[in-house]
Amino acid sequence: MRFSASHVFKRPSAAVLASLSDPARLEDALLDLGAQFQRRPCAQGAEWQCALPWRGANRAFVVTMIPSVPGRGVTLALRGDLADATIEFLVDDLPDGGCQAQAQADVIAHRMMARIALRSMAMVRGRLETRLERLIQALGRP
Repeated sequence: MRFSASHVFKRPSAAVLASLSDPARLEDALLDLGAQFQRRPCAQGAEWQCALPWRGANRAFVVTMIPSVPGRGVTLALRGDLADATIEFLVDDLPDGGCQAQAQADVIAHRMMARIALRSMAMVRGRLETRLERLIQALGRP
């Protein structure tokens, strides 16, 4: 399943990209979700081994933060037993000195439970997009 969202920031694109690429900012977002995590060394960027309680069980997954488009983007790759996802963030300058951060997410559900959860969220118009926009705001804030 593919979906996208965007958010306009009043800050310059370099500052927003620095926030989006900051491992500490991602760790704050993981804590807000109630996830437990441990950062591991990674040749590509930064990587976390995570566990998140969902439907009565701790679900293990790995998050990798990879610089994608130099000076413009970063990618989060998530791999888990229920689903895999790739979220690419791209930041573009706006004429007023601000910028627009766009995110495109591709999610592949591996289990029926994850497929049903994704489909039910997609049926509520804009729910997936709203959650993705909240992620952009959380990671890109000053």
